[in-house]
Amino acid sequence: MKKLLFLGVISVFVIACSQQIEANSKIEQSEFKHPDSILNPNGDSELSLVMRYLHFEAEKIGEKIKNGDSVDLSEFRNLVSRLQTAVPTDSSVLDADYYNFSKSMLNQVDQISNGKSFEYNVMLGTCVACHRNTCPGPIEKINKLMIES
Repeated sequence: MKKLLFLGVISVFVIACSQQIEANSKIEQSEFKHPDSILNPNGDSELSLVMRYLHFEAEKIGEKIKNGDSVDLSEFRNLVSRLQTAVPTDSSVLDADYYNFSKSMLNQVDQISNGKSFEYNVMLGTCVACHRNTCPGPIEKINKLMIES
């Protein structure tokens, strides 16, 4: 009986681990190629890949808003939620401000009404504010995503 229970626990553990690996592999695989072909001199951490995906998705969302098309934010929201768990290149960026900004951004994504450039720009402003505190390099690129009123 103990053997059977042990095998059951091991099976559940293996299944849970394989599902987590499968979920992470989408970002870790090189299937996503941003048009800029950005090379990170420090290597690509999970967080840097999530950020690239976010930028790519934000570009698509911005274009849809500009064109008056309906916007599906589900993929973007999933990526924003990954900001809480993604492993960075440098763990010192994971301070209280980082977590507060990422929580705020998630709330702002939930506030974006279809076609509302104002809420979209506010959300992008949170990205810029967080990057001012942690990694200022992408700020100019994020600002280019803003929709002019």
